[in-house]
Amino acid sequence: MPVNVKLLSKYLAYRLQDVLPTIVHFDQKGFVKGRSLHHPVRLLDDLQHHATINNSASLAIFLDYEKAYDRVVWDYLFLVLAKLGFGIYFISMIHLLYNKSLARLMLNGYLLRPLETTRGVKQVDPLSSLLFILCIELLGNLVRSRKDLGILFSESIQVTGLYFADDSTLISGNISGIRQQLEIVDIYCQGSGARLNLRKSALMPLNRHLRCPDVAELRCMQPNDTIKYLGIPFGQHITPELILGELNAKFFRGFGREEHERFVADCYSFALSFYQCCGISLRIP
Repeated sequence: MPVNVKLLSKYLAYRLQDVLPTIVHFDQKGFVKGRSLHHPVRLLDDLQHHATINNSASLAIFLDYEKAYDRVVWDYLFLVLAKLGFGIYFISMIHLLYNKSLARLMLNGYLLRPLETTRGVKQVDPLSSLLFILCIELLGNLVRSRKDLGILFSESIQVTGLYFADDSTLISGNISGIRQQLEIVDIYCQGSGARLNLRKSALMPLNRHLRCPDVAELRCMQPNDTIKYLGIPFGQHITPELILGELNAKFFRGFGREEHERFVADCYSFALSFYQCCGISLRIP
């Protein structure tokens, strides 16, 4: 990527970061100032606890998109920016970055002739993730508009989904609600160019004591199955002690490898902050 393109992209990303918190719903935690991946992880754990003690049949479905960043249709992106109220100057700068972009494929060690791209946000670009969460914000708005499909977590909190960039998890009180939410996702996919991989999307009961209903087109998690959500293992048999044990082991395995020190330190800090209210202590070998 040319230096002038990198500079323009960085400049636009800085400007966009300042206004994102006022545009993007609080459910979206990815790449927005003041928001953290700790929040959706903590909320998902709380939802499991809430469903278990109330003997609820509520479900979570972890969506899997095929090459989410690469499938963003540019016409859809520019339409989203206009609908969200971005000015002509800002949108024209995005047009400048993406118009007539070329890409070259490498096959057997040889570069092929340049191809003109018509979709996707650029890799290793500080602006890409910000543009992507604006694109997927419309999915969140569609799902939130059907509050009846979500679950009432408290008197003032209705939960329909958790979002961290392309990691989307929908929450519903029953399998019928999940099916209707998937219909909403299909509408979003038709307009944005996204493609949902149902076979890799996982359905999990939030109640630890209930089995997952059989749905032919979905991966239905069994009591002993585990899925990683934002790097943290979740499942019906997963407990805070098991999570802390895994993070604890990962932390000590990282000693002696300088490139991993910051990562494992973040894991350890996250574990302490995430479960500090549980009264669980970590065993240091």
